[in-house]
Amino acid sequence: MVAVFEAVLVAGSGLTAARAIRSLSRMRVKSVAVHITADGGALHARAADDSLLLGSDPSAYRDVAALVEAAHVGGVDAVYPCDDLAEDQAAAAGVAGAGLAWVGASAAALAAAGRIAGPPTGVVVAIAVLADRRIVTLGAIRRDAEETRLVMDLPPGQDRAARAAVEHIDLTGACWVVVEGGSSGAGTDDVPFVHAIGARLPADHAVLELATGIDIVETQLRIAAGERAAFDADEPPARRAAAGLPIRADGTIAVWPRWEKEPGNDDAVRIDAALRVGRPVTAPAGTVIGYAAAAADSADAAVERAREAVAQLRRRSTS
Repeated sequence: MVAVFEAVLVAGSGLTAARAIRSLSRMRVKSVAVHITADGGALHARAADDSLLLGSDPSAYRDVAALVEAAHVGGVDAVYPCDDLAEDQAAAAGVAGAGLAWVGASAAALAAAGRIAGPPTGVVVAIAVLADRRIVTLGAIRRDAEETRLVMDLPPGQDRAARAAVEHIDLTGACWVVVEGGSSGAGTDDVPFVHAIGARLPADHAVLELATGIDIVETQLRIAAGERAAFDADEPPARRAAAGLPIRADGTIAVWPRWEKEPGNDDAVRIDAALRVGRPVTAPAGTVIGYAAAAADSADAAVERAREAVAQLRRRSTS
């Protein structure tokens, strides 16, 4: 596999940083993490090929000058921003201004997206996209009261309308669009309009990756390097039923256990972790410390499989 970059700085910590480093390792691209003093033993810092100390203050993860300096020290070509940083216009502009590739939406696109955003008043659905000056719809995410995520197909008319709503914006590097559907009540198709545009790796990305077989992080990196997405914008990737659940610190997992895939489910169940195996869970209650995703022949079966994976983790933590 030809490397899109020689080295990439992963600007962030936790689940997203660890996830990005995993793809970089598979692509044989050098990963350079950053960490604060308290995170020296964190999963992302240990998993990366190199990790640079930013200081002791957690705010250092969003200090653009410090990140640019770390990028130069680490000899990287690009910066992969995590979480809120991916939607920070000043960070996008600062990294690009320093001559580094920014893996995500540009400062101009983020500014345009900000002007569109407004409070939702109707039914909202997040549509995951991968944009390389085309809008490639991967699928829509539905979230229920239990935080279960399900991948849905959009009706063709809604898909086209969603694309038309953002076609005037350079969405290169964007990851998701939130559209709000309104109906006349006369049985017509919902007509969506843009509520918000996001550039960060979606929290639900594991579900989409299992549903489509696409490595979203790798595709982001290739788009940032100037390549086109390896699938047709007019013919989205084939999907299978997939569902996911965030795993939160709630007292039921005291120490992060080793995950062992069940025989026959190697490509059907996935656990993304923010912690190293054997590390105690000390995060505040409610903090997302992992994500379970599963694919199956039906949505109901995928939900059940994801729930069983979380239950298995809890059992392993106490055994």
